[in-house]
Amino acid sequence: MRRLIPLMRWLPIGETTRRALDESLSDGWHEAHAVSGFAAKSMRWLQTCAAVARIVASAVSILDQEHPMSQFANDLRYALRRLRRAPTFAIFSILTLGLGIGATTAIYSVIHAAQSPPPAVTNVERIVNVYHSRGGSLPMLSLSWQDFTDFRARQTVFAKVMGWHHERFAFAAAGRAESGFGEFVTGDYFDVLGVPVALGRTIQPADDQRNAPAVVVISHRVWQRLFDEAPDVIGRTLRLNGVPAQIVGVAPQEFSGLFNGGIVSSAVWVPFSNLPRLGTARAGQMDDRRARIVLVKGLLRSDRTVEQVSVEAELIGRQLDLESPLARPGDDPRLSSSYFTRRWHVRRAADIVINEGMERIVRPLTATLLLAVSLVLMVVCTNLANMTLARATDRTHELAIRLALGASRWRLVREQIVESAVVVLAGATAGVALARVAMVILSRELAVGNGVTIRMVPRLDVAVLIAASIAAGLALVVAGIIPALQSVRADLRSPMSSSGGTSGVPRWRWRRLLIASQVTVSLVLVTLAALCISHVREGLGQDRGLDLAAIAVAEVDFGTQQYDPERTRSIANAIVSRLSQQPDVDAVAMSSGWPVLISDPGGTVLQPGTRTGASAAFVAGSPTILDALGLPLIVGRKFDARDTVGAPRVVILSQRTAQVLFDDAPAIGREVEVKRRQWVGEPEPRPFLATVVGIAGDVADAGGPENAVYLPIDQHPERRLTFTVRANGDPSRMLTTIRQTIAGVDPALAIGQLTTGPSLVGTEFLFFRVMGAIAAILGLFALILALAGLYGVLSHVIGRRTREIGIRIALGADTARILRMVIRDGLEPVISGLVLGLAIGGIARMSLGPMFTRLAPAIDPVVLTSVPLAMIAAAVVAAYVPARRAAKIDPNVALRD
Repeated sequence: MRRLIPLMRWLPIGETTRRALDESLSDGWHEAHAVSGFAAKSMRWLQTCAAVARIVASAVSILDQEHPMSQFANDLRYALRRLRRAPTFAIFSILTLGLGIGATTAIYSVIHAAQSPPPAVTNVERIVNVYHSRGGSLPMLSLSWQDFTDFRARQTVFAKVMGWHHERFAFAAAGRAESGFGEFVTGDYFDVLGVPVALGRTIQPADDQRNAPAVVVISHRVWQRLFDEAPDVIGRTLRLNGVPAQIVGVAPQEFSGLFNGGIVSSAVWVPFSNLPRLGTARAGQMDDRRARIVLVKGLLRSDRTVEQVSVEAELIGRQLDLESPLARPGDDPRLSSSYFTRRWHVRRAADIVINEGMERIVRPLTATLLLAVSLVLMVVCTNLANMTLARATDRTHELAIRLALGASRWRLVREQIVESAVVVLAGATAGVALARVAMVILSRELAVGNGVTIRMVPRLDVAVLIAASIAAGLALVVAGIIPALQSVRADLRSPMSSSGGTSGVPRWRWRRLLIASQVTVSLVLVTLAALCISHVREGLGQDRGLDLAAIAVAEVDFGTQQYDPERTRSIANAIVSRLSQQPDVDAVAMSSGWPVLISDPGGTVLQPGTRTGASAAFVAGSPTILDALGLPLIVGRKFDARDTVGAPRVVILSQRTAQVLFDDAPAIGREVEVKRRQWVGEPEPRPFLATVVGIAGDVADAGGPENAVYLPIDQHPERRLTFTVRANGDPSRMLTTIRQTIAGVDPALAIGQLTTGPSLVGTEFLFFRVMGAIAAILGLFALILALAGLYGVLSHVIGRRTREIGIRIALGADTARILRMVIRDGLEPVISGLVLGLAIGGIARMSLGPMFTRLAPAIDPVVLTSVPLAMIAAAVVAAYVPARRAAKIDPNVALRD
């Protein structure tokens, strides 16, 4: 309370009222500390607060009587006239505020969309999630299929219960084939969510029976791409993983599923009963109570509460623990007890700020993004505050005359606040319009590779409008109210004694501080942008060992599409043969993946009978695999026609792997023990011995060198195949050829991913590219505003120092001295901001070390020197123009004026 006393001088009230407030607060503070006992102190404070409230109420009443709301129209007209006389200031203020508020609103709308329930879900308030665990990855949040069916049969608190699970699908119709994520769902999925269909019907409980016909609800996107939005699509057949399914409905355009909160778009919705027949990795897990594959949501009854759901879920879980224990003999004792017990937990969907399993990742990212755009908004506001203070200084003489003629300080403050409110309102309107345009752009689907599309649906809803209003309110306080109060704080009597108020040297301490803070914010953002950009640059320029510049690649999952091994081999050989005949192709290979970038399950390679070995990436490839990848053969031979089924098993090792196994001893002809892992849902292969026949060049991923083992694909057939094409020109031109070739061999074969080598590397750094671009845009915008503010403030200060500079010139100061003086004054706040910005930026870089420093160092000398030097150069340019104008002042004219 005592700290409020010095703040009284900020209030635009009369001296009598201010003294009354000072005395009441001082007396109350001393009396409260003079008495003892908590009750007595509290009573004294209450009496003081009541006295202050009476004084404030009387002051407000006097203000209302002296200045009724009818004066608002006059203030508004006066503000519009002043803005019309200063069009440059008005346009600049509205545009910068529009950009600042628009950026803040757009970013908040994206964050709000990421944290909100998926679009089109209407029953959010009544939906309750049932989890196996309180947190962790999605498998720990899921229930097994049998536990789900038991829970659904025994529960009494939900009107309906549904389960879902995301999975990758290949789907084809009408000679077109695609792949992407979809969802296995139970019959009440759409009813629980409250999502209608655009055409046809939803999946019903009858579709979820074991022997029910295969049906599917398709997304609006699939309806467009595969069926050209045909109105008679209901009843047609869509082949899912090679299995025909009847289309019974089309989902609404705004609904993209539940996977990652609807951000990763789902293409199809299939009844859970089809899981065993569609050949997915989870096909054999519906009868395993330890295979948690079902995420559960229930529609709460109107007469039940979440607490009752929690009690009943825990009771059913304990009953199932007794009836069907999850623990088995031989289980790893290091596994948590929560893995073997059904201590189920519940959570209202409306209480989930971010979708399941993503909170640990999304929360810090969204907080950082919102902080960055908020800092930019603060730069905008402080820049406008600087300009407003400069304009108020020019009005010092006018304000002094009006105050002498009887105008109250409150009226002077109110007029300036109304003027600022007009600017802020216009800027907020422009900002919301810009944010709406940005939302439309951001609503488009973004293909991130491997058949995955991301779709954000930012909306201009009430929450977003409230955020825009808060941003506008902050702008009004910082750029309007505070400068208005500052303008009437000063002694307005001294300007009456001078002709123009330009005789003294203007003080601009607070404006220096504002410029320094703007430079600090912009430097921090530019530094983080430089970190992201250097991380991406180092990653893209890293030598992976592969010659990626000429590679085009296509991934096809024959196993998911239920092609048998013979048919897979026949089609794959036909694809390789046809692509090899293309004139622009140097080499073609098929493989289980790549040693880097395109994953294979991998495994372990050992010296037989020893523990000397290493984990390695395993690639089962055709004889041309090294040629297609651009890997050199150091010694030995490549795979050839000898390496077929039934022949002695052979391997090719990378140099690094051979060094780990055999040191400097020759590796050709030596035997190694191979323990290869397999994909989820497929049987684990048995270890075997193989002879080393070749040593290939090393490979590296973003984290450094990798061990690699190459196997002949005829001895190790695969049904997830990667077709690698080495072109003798631009590889992007081969993508259409690859697609047409695969469609020519089998039109129903869906391609999982079709891209080039450079694009594949770029996708790996997509997150850092996006974050770097956002930080760079925000940082450059903040820097431009800071330099514009520096130019404006220096121009104003020089205008106020005209007489002083004229005297200096008359006393013999030359042009160079005047230039140095003005530029030095302009650089002081910039350098102060640079020092603070470098310190904060360095701390931020080191704190982000675990994410970035694999490729980009925490302390980057280039960034530490180039970015500040560039900012200083820009600041010198911003200060030079007003400095040059100051050096040309005619001392005779300056002294006469």
